[in-house]
Formats: sequence, C-alpha cells, structure tokens
Amino acid sequence: IKPTIEIERHRVSKGSGTGLIIVAKTTTSCIFGSSALGNRKIKPQLTGEKAAEEIVNALLSGGCVDDWLSDQLILFMALANGQSKILTGALTPHTISAIQVATEMTKAEFRVE
Repeated sequence: IKPTIEIERHRVSKGSGTGLIIVAKTTTSCIFGSSALGNRKIKPQLTGEKAAEEIVNALLSGGCVDDWLSDQLILFMALANGQSKILTGALTPHTISAIQVATEMTKAEFRVE
C-alpha cells in the first residue's frame, strides 16, 4: 500500500512547543486520528514518534473508529432510533463510562462483543 501524504506547516505560533496531528483514512472509509504535543524540554522527534505510535495502534486495533471517537459516539447511539453499531478496538475507560452514563440517562441497552 502506498500512502498519500499531505503535510501542512504552520510556523507562526504563540508558544515554544511543537504539535502534531495525524489523520489516516483507510480504503474502507475509516478515519483515525492521533495527536501529540511537545514543549521545549521534549525533542520534536519524540513528539512525532508519540503521534505515530498512537495512529499505528489505532490502525492495528481492528476497529473503524479511534479511541478518541468511540466514547463520543455512545451518546448518539443511545439517542438514536433503532439499533446502532460501531466497530472499535479495546474499550477505553472513557468509553466504558460513557456506556454507563448513557444507560442510566436514556435506558438504552448496550451489548459489547
């Protein structure tokens, strides 16, 4: 697989740190994201490695949404009519909490396989 890479650089900033956002769009229309922030004490390469490791882990998780999106989708699933499904990697503590809160508030039922 040959990835398409787009790079945007924003050199004007108000701080002295680094920031990186990576977005991966798969051939099956899944979209994953990762990010990392650095500061003067952290080498920019380490910031890049952290963001890259996060996106690779998301892609290898077997899901179609990343850790940062899965917990946010729970509320919409609870409020939707009918049945909703998402394919995600291992559940994060935030996702588990979102399921618990959504169940309490809406009486929606969730099944995790």
